[in-house]
Amino acid sequence: APLGNVAQIPENQKYILSQRVIALRFNSQIATNDFMAWLLRTSQFQRAMVNRSSGTTATGIQRAKLVQITTALPQPDEQDRISSLLNQSQASIDLYENDLAKQKMQKHGLMHDLLTGRVRVPMRKAGMKERDNGEN
Repeated sequence: APLGNVAQIPENQKYILSQRVIALRFNSQIATNDFMAWLLRTSQFQRAMVNRSSGTTATGIQRAKLVQITTALPQPDEQDRISSLLNQSQASIDLYENDLAKQKMQKHGLMHDLLTGRVRVPMRKAGMKERDNGEN
């Protein structure tokens, strides 16, 4: 996995760690899993990881260096509220991105139909004026 990728795995799921993958568990009285997943993805935390990373072809960070990165944490109940808002926002963004992707596909299909002549666009004859809409 590239340096800085973050994935949440439910506690009841089994998993196998491979090279350059670190599993983190947090004390729930200090940090919630959802909040920490968001925190680990922030540009500030990502920069901190890069600054402590090693390697040239495949950069990585040692677990000992990763756990040395410090940050201020709000109380767990506040973390839950923040995570909830971020999760809701992300769900909205995902919906809009999916809608945009569908519209782009539709546009691509319509453009193809127009450019191949499958669908004709009515053209006005040269020299004809716009129809009078009743205004003088």
